Amino acid sequence: RRGNGMEVATAQRLAIAILGGGVFISVVNAILKRHISDDGIACCACGETPGPKEEVESPDKALMNLRQQQVSALREDVTRLERLLQNMLSLGSAAIAAPGDIAHVE
Repeated sequence: RRGNGMEVATAQRLAIAILGGGVFISVVNAILKRHISDDGIACCACGETPGPKEEVESPDKALMNLRQQQVSALREDVTRLERLLQNMLSLGSAAIAAPGDIAHVE
């Protein structure tokens, strides 16, 4: 007898029954769910070899494209604001020169 009150032979039979039951359940599970695809999970290629994959844009490339678009939009905004500032300066100097037509504006 062991210290926990169970005979060694009984403990061995119980362990064999539990492990055997687990193996049996695993086999039944594999049979019942054999229709589920394991594409991309296997560690080696078995059976059909996969065809050429579509080129997927990497997240880094997508991020770079997004940043390029943002930079282009900012450049356009800066150019528009610079033109607006130049127009405001020319209007302001024209308004100052208009009353007496004495000032020379370049």
